[in-house]
Amino acid sequence: RRVAGELFPSDPVVGQDGVLSLTQGPNGHFYATGTTNGARIRFMIDTGASDIVLAPADARRIGIDLSTLRYTRLYQTANGQGRGAPYVLDTLTIGPIQVNDVRVSVNEAEMSASLLGMSFLGRLKSFEIHGRKLILRQ
Repeated sequence: RRVAGELFPSDPVVGQDGVLSLTQGPNGHFYATGTTNGARIRFMIDTGASDIVLAPADARRIGIDLSTLRYTRLYQTANGQGRGAPYVLDTLTIGPIQVNDVRVSVNEAEMSASLLGMSFLGRLKSFEIHGRKLILRQ
């Protein structure tokens, strides 16, 4: 499991107690691969983001019709102001962690990765960083 975590850092390694461990990627960020609407999405973990933000390409891939969305949410980002459209996913699963009725925002502009922000992390029992490992507990 440890070797798999190093080779595929965005694939969570599940411990015996159901605790997820993610290995820091070569760029210094933590990534997690999640599943929703039957499709996999690679998320960058972002403790500075309030919400879960889907990249438009990921939103399309999971079946969201972008032409029906209303981009009413304003966000202040490191790159300036951005707009997002509110949306609710039935479920989002990362390893054995599943959350239901997940409020997300679909970003109006393209982005390199979807973001897993505090609206997800705050639903966990805890999360902590130990060196190059991010530990998630439900």
